[in-house]
Amino acid sequence: MQNHTPFIHLFLLVSFLGIPELLSAQTSPLPTDQLDSIIERAIAPAGESDPGVAALVQMGDGRIYKKTVGQANLEYNIALTEHAVFDIASLAKQFTGLAIAKLELAGQLKLDDDVRKYLPEVPDFGTTITLRHLLYHTSGLRDVGELCRIGNFAGGLTGDRALDIIVRQKALNFPPGSAHDYSNTGYVLLALIVERRTGQSLADWSQQHIFSPLQMTESRVNDAPDNLIPNRAVAYHGRNGNYTFNQDNGMSLIGSSSVFSLLADMGKWMAFLAGDDPAVKLMMQPGSLADGSSVGYGYGHSIGQFAGQPLIDHSGVTPAGFRTLTAYLPEMDARLVILSNWGELEVVQELPPPPSLIYCWGSTPLRKYLRRHLP
Repeated sequence: MQNHTPFIHLFLLVSFLGIPELLSAQTSPLPTDQLDSIIERAIAPAGESDPGVAALVQMGDGRIYKKTVGQANLEYNIALTEHAVFDIASLAKQFTGLAIAKLELAGQLKLDDDVRKYLPEVPDFGTTITLRHLLYHTSGLRDVGELCRIGNFAGGLTGDRALDIIVRQKALNFPPGSAHDYSNTGYVLLALIVERRTGQSLADWSQQHIFSPLQMTESRVNDAPDNLIPNRAVAYHGRNGNYTFNQDNGMSLIGSSSVFSLLADMGKWMAFLAGDDPAVKLMMQPGSLADGSSVGYGYGHSIGQFAGQPLIDHSGVTPAGFRTLTAYLPEMDARLVILSNWGELEVVQELPPPPSLIYCWGSTPLRKYLRRHLP
């Protein structure tokens, strides 16, 4: 669904945002001008005539710093502001994770339930695939995006069409619970399970139980590729003034992606994740393999360490060119959001020591990080 190379630059944005400086703030708060400088450096690659970047830093002491630069629409010369709405790509998995956590707490499902209890059309592979396997990317089910590429699938890809592809599979990549391999398929199936268990569309359920209570007024699950979305930013590929766009990315894969939001709403979401809601506590529990080893993944986000600090994070990328990232450092109560409509977003910088910083992010090698953060 995307070239890995551009994503590396979005990955580097995190250290470019100044996490080393934020870590240094444990004993003395960063001055306002220094935090503002962090955002300035984060968005520096985008000029006023380029596709844009929106960045947000929230600190536990109530300070909020945000900045936008670039264009939301190059053809109409519309500047990117904090009102621009982005496809947040795989950040959508966090909302699916919350839906599962809420239904679990309400006793409407159990993580150890067989997926076929809710989706009987899923093939019987001779071994049980549970909701837990779907949630933690340990099911062995093949990624629906990869299957579409292999099969040269054409047309709008929705959850129902994805299910039709999934039920045609004859084998798994590995026995459930034996390995961790990031897969959109699990979250597509989880979304369908939410719909069947509640009798509501994921869009309606999320609006009622997530977006409205959190006052995320401009956020929505986009369950049809041709829906009109006010203030939608247009995503672009290219550089140096030579840009192209392909807004019809042919997908509305609810559960794994297909949530639209803006900077302020995502700030509300990050504040919610920093709270003590019982569902959030469930979301922060990392999964494990059958041998007991942790997979470093919770209910829709990665769980690891950065520079000795606990880190909750996730990223997203779409074929159209959206690049997104959230990160939360709970011990510091520092929260980061990056939303961009530039597929080739680059950050040129000098990494702070140690040089192995790239391999520390999320406590996983970079190649594995990239692999498991495909949209």
